[in-house]
Amino acid sequence: MEEIRTEKYAVRNPVTVGLDEYVKGLYLKALCTVVQYDNTPTGMQTMYLKRILNGMDAEDTEEEYLRKALEMNEADIREFANAIKDKEARYYFALEGLLLAGMGERNRENYEYLAELIGILGLSGRELEYLCQVAKSVLLQQSPLFDDAKDLLCAGTKALDLLPYMWEYYCGAVVDLDTRKKYYAPDPEASGEMDLPNEYRNCEVSFENLAIDMTKAGWLFTHCKEVRFRNCRIEGGGYAIRMSRVKRVVMEHCVFRHFTDRVLEMEQGEELEIVGSEFLSCGCTLKWTSSCDLGGGVLYLDNSGSNCNLLRSVLLRDNKFRRCYVASPQIEYVDKMGIIAAYYDGRMETAKAEKLTLLRNEFSECGWYNLIGFREIGMLCNLHAAEEILEGNIGMKGSEDIRKFTEEELGT
Repeated sequence: MEEIRTEKYAVRNPVTVGLDEYVKGLYLKALCTVVQYDNTPTGMQTMYLKRILNGMDAEDTEEEYLRKALEMNEADIREFANAIKDKEARYYFALEGLLLAGMGERNRENYEYLAELIGILGLSGRELEYLCQVAKSVLLQQSPLFDDAKDLLCAGTKALDLLPYMWEYYCGAVVDLDTRKKYYAPDPEASGEMDLPNEYRNCEVSFENLAIDMTKAGWLFTHCKEVRFRNCRIEGGGYAIRMSRVKRVVMEHCVFRHFTDRVLEMEQGEELEIVGSEFLSCGCTLKWTSSCDLGGGVLYLDNSGSNCNLLRSVLLRDNKFRRCYVASPQIEYVDKMGIIAAYYDGRMETAKAEKLTLLRNEFSECGWYNLIGFREIGMLCNLHAAEEILEGNIGMKGSEDIRKFTEEELGT
């Protein structure tokens, strides 16, 4: 059971796992000297050390690294310090050393040894103060302590992603830079009190394990390199998620409910990827401007205008669309209509995306309200590509897959 726990809760840090194998060995042996210096390893230290080893894909067991650590000499320590003193890994070593020391007997001599080891790695006093506050947050499993640590951020530590050490308990902005933001909670139920901005510019943004209420305001992303939603539960209303010149949008294993002005409007985007997500009772009551006669009750992609980008790729895989719709406030004659998605770029007869992939999506009880006379109606409209892969989709084509809603049904 202990082995299963240490594997499940492995501390997998992309920076340390990516170290050269020789440097990784020095790193782990030096960490084991912290565990053993004037200290009898405790059960918590041993378990956390195993979690670090599993996360780094270590070649040997903790017993072997502890044994090798006993043989380290001054030359080995110098070689270790020279290998990582100018690398980001030194911050993670300091943090892991602080955590392991905090789980031990907390002898003064043990802390003094760790302080000397951190000192030869070249960390400043402010950097160490920040990491001590982070270690306190991890040891006590308290989110506010990490938020307090942000006041101590400096040039060397501001880009660190410390989620591998906090994913079991932290709720909030684990990364909060001008160019990169990462919002996280252990699960959606734990994120209810999180206060999130609804406008983002010129940055990479990710949201993971969050319950998001969009019933009171829409969200706007402008000139972002990537926006990612993962395992989020989003309740909508009369507002959409709007992307303007966002290169890549990813939605993974999310649930969207009750959006009435589309879920996503993507203008001048390049890549859209939606995987394993559900869209329940989402749609759009069209406003009938010149660009709205294509519908798009859930997704509307617009690459029209001057200096327009080419829509490179759309991937929809393993998604479920249930009771999604397009509606009009009054009876309208339409030419073409996409219930789920529409693509418009001003060159309707010739322009195509580079690649369209639809795999194993389910469309059920989707339809329209107050529309008549359409020449073409389907789940997707004008979303064609030079390369198309369409496999295993259910309820995507044919008039039998499109139903007519009543006014009462539209309100449910």
